[in-house]
Amino acid sequence: MTTPAHRAARVAWMVAAQQGDAEAYRALLDDLVPLVLRFVRRRVADPHEADDVCQETLLALHRARHSYLPGRPVEPWVLGIASFVVRAHRRRVGRRRRHEVVVDVLPSRAVDANQTAVLALGEALRMLPRALRTTIEVLAGSAPASADDAPSDGARRVRIHRARRALRALLAL
Repeated sequence: MTTPAHRAARVAWMVAAQQGDAEAYRALLDDLVPLVLRFVRRRVADPHEADDVCQETLLALHRARHSYLPGRPVEPWVLGIASFVVRAHRRRVGRRRRHEVVVDVLPSRAVDANQTAVLALGEALRMLPRALRTTIEVLAGSAPASADDAPSDGARRVRIHRARRALRALLAL
Protein backbone atom coordinates (compact mmCIF):
# COMPACT_ATOMS: atom_id res chain seq x y z
CA MET A 1 0.00 0.00 0.00
CA THR A 2 1.34 3.35 -0.99
CA THR A 3 1.27 6.06 1.65
CA PRO A 4 0.62 9.73 0.93
CA ALA A 5 4.28 10.46 1.74
CA HIS A 6 5.39 7.82 -0.79
CA ARG A 7 3.10 9.34 -3.44
CA ALA A 8 4.56 12.78 -2.69
CA ALA A 9 8.07 11.35 -3.06
CA ARG A 10 7.14 9.92 -6.48
CA VAL A 11 5.84 13.31 -7.58
CA ALA A 12 9.03 15.01 -6.33
CA TRP A 13 11.22 12.43 -8.11
CA MET A 14 9.26 12.87 -11.34
CA VAL A 15 9.50 16.66 -11.24
CA ALA A 16 13.24 16.43 -10.50
CA ALA A 17 13.66 13.88 -13.31
CA GLN A 18 11.93 16.23 -15.73
CA GLN A 19 14.50 18.86 -14.76
CA GLY A 20 17.37 16.48 -15.55
CA ASP A 21 18.17 14.95 -12.16
CA ALA A 22 19.49 11.48 -13.04
CA GLU A 23 19.50 10.24 -9.43
CA ALA A 24 15.87 11.19 -8.92
CA TYR A 25 14.99 9.48 -12.21
CA ARG A 26 16.80 6.30 -11.11
CA ALA A 27 14.97 6.37 -7.75
CA LEU A 28 11.64 6.88 -9.50
CA LEU A 29 12.17 4.00 -11.94
CA ASP A 30 13.41 1.68 -9.19
CA ASP A 31 10.30 2.54 -7.19
CA LEU A 32 7.88 2.14 -10.13
CA VAL A 33 9.14 -1.20 -11.50
CA PRO A 34 7.27 -3.36 -8.94
CA LEU A 35 4.05 -1.38 -9.52
CA VAL A 36 4.30 -1.68 -13.31
CA LEU A 37 5.31 -5.35 -13.15
CA ARG A 38 2.33 -6.20 -10.92
CA PHE A 39 -0.02 -4.32 -13.25
CA VAL A 40 1.35 -6.03 -16.37
CA ARG A 41 1.50 -9.53 -14.88
CA ARG A 42 -2.23 -9.34 -14.12
CA ARG A 43 -2.88 -8.69 -17.81
CA VAL A 44 -0.22 -10.76 -19.61
CA ALA A 45 -0.22 -14.49 -18.87
CA ASP A 46 3.27 -15.45 -20.06
CA PRO A 47 5.82 -14.26 -17.45
CA HIS A 48 8.55 -13.73 -20.08
CA GLU A 49 6.23 -11.61 -22.18
CA ALA A 50 5.14 -9.73 -19.05
CA ASP A 51 8.76 -8.82 -18.36
CA ASP A 52 9.14 -7.61 -21.95
CA VAL A 53 5.94 -5.56 -21.69
CA CYS A 54 7.20 -4.07 -18.43
CA GLN A 55 10.41 -3.00 -20.19
CA GLU A 56 8.39 -1.56 -23.08
CA THR A 57 6.33 0.37 -20.54
CA LEU A 58 9.45 1.84 -18.94
CA LEU A 59 10.70 2.88 -22.39
CA ALA A 60 7.33 4.45 -23.19
CA LEU A 61 7.42 6.23 -19.83
CA HIS A 62 10.89 7.56 -20.68
CA ARG A 63 9.70 8.84 -24.07
CA ALA A 64 6.57 10.42 -22.54
CA ARG A 65 8.12 11.87 -19.39
CA HIS A 66 7.76 15.38 -20.81
CA SER A 67 3.95 14.93 -20.82
CA TYR A 68 3.72 14.47 -17.06
CA LEU A 69 2.04 17.44 -15.39
CA PRO A 70 3.94 18.40 -12.22
CA GLY A 71 1.93 18.10 -9.04
CA ARG A 72 -0.40 15.41 -10.44
CA PRO A 73 -0.24 11.84 -9.06
CA VAL A 74 2.36 9.73 -10.87
CA GLU A 75 0.64 6.34 -10.51
CA PRO A 76 -2.40 6.98 -12.76
CA TRP A 77 -0.13 8.50 -15.42
CA VAL A 78 2.25 5.52 -15.33
CA LEU A 79 -0.55 2.95 -15.28
CA GLY A 80 -2.24 4.69 -18.20
CA ILE A 81 0.98 4.29 -20.18
CA ALA A 82 1.23 0.66 -19.06
CA SER A 83 -2.36 0.03 -20.14
CA PHE A 84 -1.61 1.44 -23.58
CA VAL A 85 1.50 -0.75 -23.92
CA VAL A 86 -0.42 -3.87 -22.82
CA ARG A 87 -3.13 -3.20 -25.44
CA ALA A 88 -0.48 -2.73 -28.13
CA HIS A 89 1.15 -5.99 -27.04
CA ARG A 90 -2.18 -7.84 -27.27
CA ARG A 91 -2.76 -6.49 -30.78
CA ARG A 92 0.72 -7.66 -31.85
CA VAL A 93 0.15 -11.11 -30.36
CA GLY A 94 -3.24 -11.35 -32.06
CA ARG A 95 -1.76 -10.42 -35.45
CA ARG A 96 1.06 -12.90 -34.98
CA ARG A 97 -1.36 -15.70 -34.08
CA ARG A 98 -3.51 -15.01 -37.13
CA HIS A 99 -0.49 -15.51 -39.39
CA GLU A 100 1.18 -18.40 -37.59
CA VAL A 101 0.67 -21.95 -38.72
CA VAL A 102 0.85 -24.44 -35.87
CA VAL A 103 1.94 -27.93 -36.93
CA ASP A 104 2.25 -31.14 -34.98
CA VAL A 105 5.22 -32.42 -36.97
CA LEU A 106 7.93 -30.24 -38.44
CA PRO A 107 8.57 -30.64 -42.18
CA SER A 108 11.50 -32.86 -43.11
CA ARG A 109 13.13 -30.10 -45.14
CA ALA A 110 12.94 -26.34 -45.09
CA VAL A 111 10.69 -24.60 -47.60
CA ASP A 112 11.88 -21.17 -48.64
CA ALA A 113 9.58 -18.17 -48.86
CA ASN A 114 9.70 -18.09 -52.67
CA GLN A 115 8.47 -21.68 -52.91
CA THR A 116 5.62 -20.92 -50.53
CA ALA A 117 4.67 -17.80 -52.47
CA VAL A 118 4.71 -19.67 -55.79
CA LEU A 119 2.49 -22.41 -54.36
CA ALA A 120 0.05 -19.87 -52.92
CA LEU A 121 -0.06 -17.96 -56.21
CA GLY A 122 -0.68 -21.14 -58.20
CA GLU A 123 -3.54 -22.10 -55.89
CA ALA A 124 -5.03 -18.60 -56.10
CA LEU A 125 -4.81 -18.68 -59.91
CA ARG A 126 -6.67 -21.99 -59.98
CA MET A 127 -9.45 -20.44 -57.88
CA LEU A 128 -9.95 -17.47 -60.25
CA PRO A 129 -12.81 -17.52 -62.76
CA ARG A 130 -11.66 -18.66 -66.23
CA ALA A 131 -11.84 -15.19 -67.83
CA LEU A 132 -9.71 -13.57 -65.11
CA ARG A 133 -7.26 -16.49 -65.05
CA THR A 134 -6.83 -16.18 -68.84
CA THR A 135 -6.17 -12.44 -68.49
CA ILE A 136 -3.37 -13.10 -65.98
CA GLU A 137 -1.92 -15.90 -68.13
CA VAL A 138 -1.87 -13.62 -71.19
CA LEU A 139 -0.10 -10.91 -69.12
CA ALA A 140 2.45 -13.44 -67.90
CA GLY A 141 3.03 -14.67 -71.43
CA SER A 142 2.03 -18.23 -70.62
CA ALA A 143 -1.06 -18.11 -72.85
CA PRO A 144 -1.53 -16.62 -76.34
CA ALA A 145 -3.75 -13.56 -76.66
CA SER A 146 -6.63 -14.04 -79.05
CA ALA A 147 -8.26 -11.21 -80.95
CA ASP A 148 -11.59 -11.64 -79.19
CA ASP A 149 -10.16 -11.70 -75.59
CA ALA A 150 -10.66 -7.98 -75.08
CA PRO A 151 -11.97 -5.81 -77.87
CA SER A 152 -10.39 -2.55 -76.66
CA ASP A 153 -7.55 -1.24 -74.52
CA GLY A 154 -10.06 0.02 -71.95
CA ALA A 155 -11.72 -3.39 -71.62
CA ARG A 156 -8.28 -5.02 -71.32
CA ARG A 157 -7.30 -2.61 -68.52
CA VAL A 158 -10.58 -3.33 -66.69
CA ARG A 159 -9.98 -7.10 -66.91
CA ILE A 160 -6.42 -6.68 -65.67
CA HIS A 161 -7.63 -4.56 -62.75
CA ARG A 162 -10.34 -7.08 -61.84
CA ALA A 163 -7.92 -9.99 -62.11
CA ARG A 164 -5.35 -8.29 -59.86
CA ARG A 165 -8.03 -7.32 -57.32
CA ALA A 166 -9.34 -10.92 -57.24
CA LEU A 167 -5.80 -12.28 -56.78
CA ARG A 168 -5.11 -9.82 -53.95
CA ALA A 169 -8.32 -10.90 -52.23
CA LEU A 170 -7.46 -14.59 -52.62
CA LEU A 171 -3.92 -14.05 -51.33
CA ALA A 172 -5.15 -11.62 -48.62
CA LEU A 173 -2.51 -9.01 -49.47
